[in-house]
Amino acid sequence: ATQSALLKVASSEITGVFVVEERSRGAGGSVLSTERDGQVLLWKISDGEAYRLLEVPKGASSVAFCRPERLLAVSYRNVIRIFRISEAKETHNLSEFDANVTDLQFSPDCRRVLAGTADGRVYQWMFKSAAEIANLSILEKQKLLEAYIGHPAIISALAYHPLGRVFFSADWKGNLSAWLNYEADSF
Repeated sequence: ATQSALLKVASSEITGVFVVEERSRGAGGSVLSTERDGQVLLWKISDGEAYRLLEVPKGASSVAFCRPERLLAVSYRNVIRIFRISEAKETHNLSEFDANVTDLQFSPDCRRVLAGTADGRVYQWMFKSAAEIANLSILEKQKLLEAYIGHPAIISALAYHPLGRVFFSADWKGNLSAWLNYEADSF
């Protein structure tokens, strides 16, 4: 592989790189990067310039990006924060974990986030606005955070199937699991 474009150097360790706009005729596309110091930058491939979109708290352990909705999920040990890039603000926050978050992944529809943790569990968080949560019953509120238990080691990677009904998790011992979402039918 050859390096076709060198973009200017970031200010600290890059923790995530995500395609925002794919290259099209006459345009170079753009890439989003997150840095350990909290900077979230948009890189224009055509000119190699970086533009600061927002700043999130420093020290993120994992990041995920949902391209269709322009959402950025960032974990800090046992907390997940979701930011809407277009508004440069935090929209959701979850601090329900007993173990540190080790990986994050958005669902294809951008309505859920998978969180792998250091205790081998995978959580699926169906995040909603405060107004939506206020109208839910206690049982419906409990369903917003689902736990999937079955790994004997730290979760190292997560991925959704493109249709979102199934997701995959992998751990440090080399185990790979496929999970059917609780709300999916038996087929």
